[in-house]
Amino acid sequence: MQDANLGKVAGLCRPVPTTGLSVLFLWLLLATVWPVSAVSIAGRVINVHDGDTVTLLVKNNRAIKVRLSQIDAPEIGQAYGHNAKRSLARLVAGKRIRLEQETSDRYGRTVGTLWQGDKNINREQIKLGMAWAYRQYLHDRSLLALEESARNRRTGLWSERNPTPPWQFGRRGGRTQASIHKSNHPACGRKRYCKDMGSCDEAKYYLKRCGVSGLDRDKDGVPCESLCR
Repeated sequence: MQDANLGKVAGLCRPVPTTGLSVLFLWLLLATVWPVSAVSIAGRVINVHDGDTVTLLVKNNRAIKVRLSQIDAPEIGQAYGHNAKRSLARLVAGKRIRLEQETSDRYGRTVGTLWQGDKNINREQIKLGMAWAYRQYLHDRSLLALEESARNRRTGLWSERNPTPPWQFGRRGGRTQASIHKSNHPACGRKRYCKDMGSCDEAKYYLKRCGVSGLDRDKDGVPCESLCR
């Protein structure tokens, strides 16, 4: 009888056959317990485009355009747009920084968090009142508290009574309906100046397809004469 009971116990301890489904389940379980961390890239900021976008020079002299994640700064054409750009420039321009890469957006920009030493630059822009917490892409809810604190202190853009968020700027008459339609074209990024253009063809595209009229200051139909001679 004792041997029979031992046999039953031994039977319970036999390894369970592993199927493809059980392997997949185990892999998914491990992925939730040990999430993959963001890719970290070191580089130097060589250009600040606006309050939430920079160009980073990384290894092998490769330049990548970076959109700061979870924040949205005022557009250059709206109130505090230039202030937000200058604020970001003071924080990172020409400095060695670390980028925690999260994803890429539809314009081909790398999206992530910038760190200068132990300072989170994305958070700094919100603390200084130079950007909103970007609700549509938010995954760190503490940024909302930083925004509320800046609003209560009437810091930066919050010195205005009712500042317009960038995602509502076009809808409130900041741009004409024609330019809104053009700039919403999937291939139109946030480039606005000749210095942002990589070629004459790109400048022509942004002038004609994206409605960036500032590229043709003399109104002769040719954008960025330095590129399109």
